[in-house]
Amino acid sequence: LTSPGIKAFNVLCWAVQVGALAKDEVALDSFTLDEFLAAHEGRKPPLKNFSLATFKRGLAELETAKLIAKTLRKGRYFINPSFVFNGDRVAFSTVIERQEPTYQDALEARGQQRLEV
Repeated sequence: LTSPGIKAFNVLCWAVQVGALAKDEVALDSFTLDEFLAAHEGRKPPLKNFSLATFKRGLAELETAKLIAKTLRKGRYFINPSFVFNGDRVAFSTVIERQEPTYQDALEARGQQRLEV
């Protein structure tokens, strides 16, 4: 990614953390950029040359890199879960399988013991 792409990616990650947890789309528009800049106002080093035009060039680069994809609503983008995972697309689970009882288990259940010869 070039400089605009990296800057837009930072806004994307921030927007996911702030308002799009457990969702598959995020708002990336001028309002989101304004909120991002306000949240990072006292940052050292300060964000330089981060205008709306730079942000839009960065978003186009993120689309080309297939990190985001446009939705039908203007300013909203789908997140590629392969790059930015926010806990919505993949479910982690544990599978517990039942074993068939053995002959020894059946004897022990009846209170009997197997005779060894």
